[in-house]
Amino acid sequence: MVALRKQFCVSLEDIKFVSITCQHCGATLTLDMTRTTESQTEHKFFAPRTCQVCMEQHDSAIANLDNFRTAYCSLSAISKRLTFSGASEISISDRDADKTD
Repeated sequence: MVALRKQFCVSLEDIKFVSITCQHCGATLTLDMTRTTESQTEHKFFAPRTCQVCMEQHDSAIANLDNFRTAYCSLSAISKRLTFSGASEISISDRDADKTD
């Protein structure tokens, strides 16, 4: 019997971009977590509140990306030591079990 464990891991150091897909028109905006644009400085927030393609409001939860970016920037000094993991997936197989003839 063989048990395999699959797990998705990503280091904070490897996270640089976040993408927002509009719930209304499907347009995707990708933001650089390491840079601040003029628009972000002018509007005083990281994630836009309105889709720039269809001009509809984003879901109100998108505003939480501002807090995520603040945490991201404050943790950048130790980013090599931080890892995010997805849920583990265990797969069990009988194919390699002892066979009797």
